[in-house]
Amino acid sequence: MFVSRFWEKKKNNEQVYLPVEENNLDEIVGYKVAYIKDLKNLEFESLFSGSYFWADSFACPNNHTEPEEKCSCGFHSFATLKQALVEFSNWRQTVYLKVQNYGKVIIHQAGYRTETQVLDTIYYRKRCSKTLCYAETQAFGKNENIFRVLCLKHYKKFQKNKIESYTISQLRKLHPNIDYQMVITSKLMDHIKYLFVASFPLKD
Repeated sequence: MFVSRFWEKKKNNEQVYLPVEENNLDEIVGYKVAYIKDLKNLEFESLFSGSYFWADSFACPNNHTEPEEKCSCGFHSFATLKQALVEFSNWRQTVYLKVQNYGKVIIHQAGYRTETQVLDTIYYRKRCSKTLCYAETQAFGKNENIFRVLCLKHYKKFQKNKIESYTISQLRKLHPNIDYQMVITSKLMDHIKYLFVASFPLKD
């Protein structure tokens, strides 16, 4: 694995790159935020541009074969899960991904740009994504070309309407090498949502 690190000077914010060096780390782990396009084949949609699969190498429009220091190319990821949660806590239809970074990796203040990434873990939100539903996530269902988290009741509705959907247990069997973990993204927003639903119960 080859690593290039850069840091910003405080005086003029000029980005300074150190020479590319061979790195003896066993792994460099990054955390991403994405939409799920295809749950069977584990294809994800970036929040800003492009799509990628669970194990993929990037293709730069400038024909770079690896991330360049003076380009923004490569797969982007945060250095910690907390950074991803803080930056994108209100993007309710997204998931968080833990990836292993391989090939050339450029390290900067927020995280990494890397040549190749392999999915390790999918972190999904604790609460159903359907409006005014506070129930705990049990499944994923396809809605407007992306998959969103669902409680058991809304999963059954998707199944009844023959909309592509999977329980978490089904996904673990489908992808035995991928870990699925629940994550709490925003306690404050969840609490507000709970109080609203408790005060104005809906008949479904």
